[in-house]
Amino acid sequence: MSADKPYMYTDMSERDFIRWNLDYSMRRVLATWDAIAEKYIYTQSKPYLAAPAFVFGNIAVKERIHHAGFAGGINDIPKKYEIFHGFEMPTQAELEAAVDSKQALVDYWKDVRKHTLEVLAAMSDSNLKNVPEKSVIPDGQPNRDNPIREAYVMSIMNQNARWGELRVLQAVIENELIGNETPINTGI
Repeated sequence: MSADKPYMYTDMSERDFIRWNLDYSMRRVLATWDAIAEKYIYTQSKPYLAAPAFVFGNIAVKERIHHAGFAGGINDIPKKYEIFHGFEMPTQAELEAAVDSKQALVDYWKDVRKHTLEVLAAMSDSNLKNVPEKSVIPDGQPNRDNPIREAYVMSIMNQNARWGELRVLQAVIENELIGNETPINTGI
């Protein structure tokens, strides 16, 4: 096996494998997000569950943070979206003030993703393995020996974890808030 190819997918470069994973999971997140009615996106249906708008917004904001910190991307999170960092759970009123619509969050994530893919396209597989001395986050935190590809891996992992969370929220909304007794199906 060639050392410059990923372990499982030897027919594509590491960069292509990352791009494929980002696209694969984005499609599933968008399908689930689309299946949740807009009137429920601000609803925290259980005290221990986040509102769907928070879960979806966190995906985009974390992707932007990951790439700003590790891959040299831009860190221009709009002030109204800072509530999606995940340090504290925003209230329904804070979510409603930050999120104009489901589509506005989708548009923001697509803009973030466009930049993510532009940065990725400019890198070779060997660039992805480079370990910067410091992160490029403004306070210059030490990098902790993370290669540049770590930003993409972290985004993919967060995206998939949050997709699972959206699926749970979709089921709770459909089965408890709407009273739908048929199984959910987003065509995935």
